[in-house]
Amino acid sequence: MGRKEKLIQRFLKLPKDFTFEETITLLGYLGYRIHRPHPGSIMKEWMMKKIYLYLKFKNLI
Repeated sequence: MGRKEKLIQRFLKLPKDFTFEETITLLGYLGYRIHRPHPGSIMKEWMMKKIYLYLKFKNLI
């Protein structure tokens, strides 16, 4: 399993320590360009869920 697949599998578990940098990498793999909207490096649970639902809706994960 490559880096992309490992990161997707980690994201699908909605871990509480998923970082913004990991999110940037994940979305970059999926063709998105990112702006840095917040100062912290740990993603908030509600942010993870919104991204998760969007990516599932678009059949990207």
